[in-house]
Amino acid sequence: MNRRVAVTGLGMVCSLGTGRAEVTTALRAGVRRFAPIRRFDASGFKVALAAEAPELDTAGRFGRRLAAHTSRTDALALWAAADAVAEATADPARLRDAGIFVGASSGGLLEMEPYHAAADRAPLVRFWTYPIWECSNRVATALGIGGPRATLMTACSSSAHALGLALRRVRSGELDLAIAGGSESICRLTLAGFGSLGVLDPVGTRPFDVRRQGITLGEGAAFFVLEPLEIATRRGARPLAILAGYGAAAEAHHMVHPREDGSGALAAMAAALKDAGLDAGALDYVNAHGTGTAQNDAMEARAINALVGPGRRLAVSSSKSMLGHTLGAAAALEAATVVLGMLGDFLPPNPGVTEVTPELAPLTLARDAGSVGPKVALSASFAFGGNDAALVLAAPSAASDTRPAAHERPRIYIAGGALTTGRTSAATLEALAGLVDPATPGPGPLDPAAVLGPGAVRRLDALSALATATTALAVKNAGLAPAPELGISFGTAFGALDATVAFIDRLATKGAHLVNPIDFPNLVHNAAAGHIGIHQGARGASLTMAQEELAGDAAFLAVCEQIRAGDLERAVAAGGDLQSTWLDIAYAKIDPLLRTTSRHTTTVGAVLVESAKASEGRGGPRWAEVIAVATTGPSAGVEAAVARVFADGARRNPQVRDADLWLTGATERVGEQRESRAAALPPLAHATRIPIRALLGDAAGSGPAAIAVGAAIIALGRAHSVLVTCVTRDGCAQATLLAVPT
Repeated sequence: MNRRVAVTGLGMVCSLGTGRAEVTTALRAGVRRFAPIRRFDASGFKVALAAEAPELDTAGRFGRRLAAHTSRTDALALWAAADAVAEATADPARLRDAGIFVGASSGGLLEMEPYHAAADRAPLVRFWTYPIWECSNRVATALGIGGPRATLMTACSSSAHALGLALRRVRSGELDLAIAGGSESICRLTLAGFGSLGVLDPVGTRPFDVRRQGITLGEGAAFFVLEPLEIATRRGARPLAILAGYGAAAEAHHMVHPREDGSGALAAMAAALKDAGLDAGALDYVNAHGTGTAQNDAMEARAINALVGPGRRLAVSSSKSMLGHTLGAAAALEAATVVLGMLGDFLPPNPGVTEVTPELAPLTLARDAGSVGPKVALSASFAFGGNDAALVLAAPSAASDTRPAAHERPRIYIAGGALTTGRTSAATLEALAGLVDPATPGPGPLDPAAVLGPGAVRRLDALSALATATTALAVKNAGLAPAPELGISFGTAFGALDATVAFIDRLATKGAHLVNPIDFPNLVHNAAAGHIGIHQGARGASLTMAQEELAGDAAFLAVCEQIRAGDLERAVAAGGDLQSTWLDIAYAKIDPLLRTTSRHTTTVGAVLVESAKASEGRGGPRWAEVIAVATTGPSAGVEAAVARVFADGARRNPQVRDADLWLTGATERVGEQRESRAAALPPLAHATRIPIRALLGDAAGSGPAAIAVGAAIIALGRAHSVLVTCVTRDGCAQATLLAVPT
């Protein structure tokens, strides 16, 4: 399938108001509601200006119990997503199969910040609302969304990727309905971190002004309801816009600074246009990332001019001039302003500018709203670690001009892998396959400095160092060298958790002026993917997935989807999490309620994945073929994911009818019960069952490590087909079916 995807519901809340009508009025008028922060005491910060969203009566709308178990980020998301679903008039039966895709950056950090240095004194509810993935869980539970869940964390481009992945799933026919967007609350860590980098404008952000001094942080949420245009038309729903294209690229340059030539931004924008089946001549407006920093705005001006061609006076503006920089929610909120402009016949303006920066010429800065809205627009988002993304939106009247690019579904192979745990490491076929036997002695944990060199790891956080070294080994044992065409997808549930705790502790005890600007960029979940990309020189799409125990598995699925969509020919899927004292304290409180026993140890793994074309072109090794990957939500469960991969596999390779080996992901009672439901399925009747993650260590992002073991077992001829599964505490699941290459 290759379906056009319509936006049939849109909800938003930000500093300009709640709901489309209120925000539209403020946008037209170019309102800038930047004011001193009221959410917490910011008197010790050098710059304490922000674009805060209004207070929300979450209890009145959703009930006191739900409100008591939400973070500020969750509440913003609930409000916007509920508005979107209400406008789309989505049938509850359809919602039970719908997917939810959330881009986020801070999660429940605001409420947990006072307790980071003393986790044992934190109220239990704060542990429930703290993880970044809990936003998707809260929204799904409240609105009855029962399908797959995905949380993406690529800092400022998070919600662009959330919308992009949702677009792909709906377009391909995997989903008929998706709710996608982003949410972000302001917090002390981000204010101190950006302050330490010296990029906060003391008078309010002024994108593309010659005297611009930086960003103004904001908060808010925006959510879209996405469905195939033909289904929307058939049921009489009004399409608000067409989400026509999505593109992504990495800079492989620096964790904070973009490439001055704009080549990374240009690659992402060009990819989005290609995905929409359009050329740059079709655009009549670009909603720029436009942070108001000197480097970003100059770079972006070069990139947009290069995209549209010399001499074109295309309209450009940055919604951040009014919304502030809402980080994980920025891409969704800014795309929402584009849709509002289409619906209301105006351009989102760029107020606050007294003199337009000369780099923008000959592009035209939309300093006021005008009376003509865009028909085909591009919205750009760029982030720490060089995670660039772009979306193409079209007015319904222009839907016939978009032609989603069609692709054949190529065969996909695993060509290499490596992993490390808290007790051992493995980077050869024999070593990886031997991990299913606990008695097999290992060489000890990986030393990143021995792989990358002491100088290379000096400024890396612990997770990024292990991830970068493990990826280097996986690429090497696949017979490859670092190359720009490589894509990166990383999965981690907690990121650099202990480093985050240390940063917040220093902020609390020493003050905002003494936090370390070198540490701050390494605290985002996508830091590992950024460092991997820099080390590998990888400029393909870069994603970071963060959906609890499925984080690493979701990273592997994302790579397979990108290759099947024609975005990439070769990519690394990596993932992992680290043992954490803080996490041990958290789960010591949670486990008794769930009657579980959690063991959170260190595991990081990586696999090199490539298309048949890429493999044949170099005569590379083929450890295993990826027959099928399926992900499901709580309404279907792990047994549905397993049934789907065997059904899909039978269509692609009729010889793969069952599994010789089943590598299970559950490490505690609830997950084991859920996985056991799949044991009665005929394809698993004779499968040997091994709890691989219990053997490797209970690290949420360890999916690629388990897949590497399965691929190695096949490569050595010890199994014809291997099933790898994982299930979350909430019942979301993923199944991956590997087999002997054909």
